[in-house]
Amino acid sequence: MPSTVMAHEIDPRVAIQNKVGDLTSVDVFGNDVLLAIYERPDKTASGIYLTVGAREDDKWQGKCHLVLKIGPTAFRDDDGKRFRDIEVGDWVVIRPSDGWLLTLNALRKSVMSKDDTMLCRIANDLSIRMRVSHPDQIW
Repeated sequence: MPSTVMAHEIDPRVAIQNKVGDLTSVDVFGNDVLLAIYERPDKTASGIYLTVGAREDDKWQGKCHLVLKIGPTAFRDDDGKRFRDIEVGDWVVIRPSDGWLLTLNALRKSVMSKDDTMLCRIANDLSIRMRVSHPDQIW
């Protein structure tokens, strides 16, 4: 499916950040990066509804991710100098097979639902292939 502008009720960056909540108790080690998988809304900006199957593909084949946490040595060479200026909140692109899939639980309630979880990937800093300004640019 080609990249399509989607109908977002709120900015997808804000939606993901609100869903994951406070990540101060989450530590990412080494040169790994915690990425939230961008899942498209069900409707395009032109009013076309995506099938359930097309939206399910985002979970397994989605290539665009939001950077949530960065390990202390990520994007640094052996001398400690930064070699890439990726920051928390950036939209980045990785090959789906380059990341380790996990579900991040927000832990806001004693009883959790699917709305309290976020599909994420842990990826090596070198797996990040590019940065984009908006996730709808990539599919």
